[in-house]
Amino acid sequence: MKPIALLLAFSLIFFAGCKKDPDDIVVSETGIVKVNVSNVVDGVSIVQNNFQYENALSETYSISLLKYYLSNAVLVDDQGTVIPFSNYTLIDGLNTSDNFFSACIPNGHYVQLKCYVGVNHQNNHSGDQEGDLDPINGMLWTWSTGYIFFKHEGQFIDSAGNTQELLYHFGTDAAYTEFVLPLD
Repeated sequence: MKPIALLLAFSLIFFAGCKKDPDDIVVSETGIVKVNVSNVVDGVSIVQNNFQYENALSETYSISLLKYYLSNAVLVDDQGTVIPFSNYTLIDGLNTSDNFFSACIPNGHYVQLKCYVGVNHQNNHSGDQEGDLDPINGMLWTWSTGYIFFKHEGQFIDSAGNTQELLYHFGTDAAYTEFVLPLD
């Protein structure tokens, strides 16, 4: 089965400065940026265990689990300056309340968000880690060293009308993929 195409819809929300300034006249030089991640198929938010999606072969499928890593996110300003934003965030596509990451960054005009799906080579092979890279999250291969970068599980109905299990897991260093999102 070909990989499903999920559209990651990002929204940036800018708040007041990271520190409350005791003098209301002074403008903060930093702000908090929060990136929300929405998981959609054909423009519709995903729903667990619902056979409402169709792949390129016209097979209907469901999603019972959707997890993936977004890593090494940076913001790029209009001068080309790169501001590190977030290291590793494990996105649970079915738990929308946790699908965000945020950071305190310098005020500026940012034109791109760059990010990777997966875990870079060094962290992919460095053993037990903490936080979102903790093995308790179920994103490590049991048969090999390294992380599962993207995990989609569910079922699909094949062209003969039979319901089949769907297990799509990908990883390995070669699958570490950058994407760039232009910002207004």
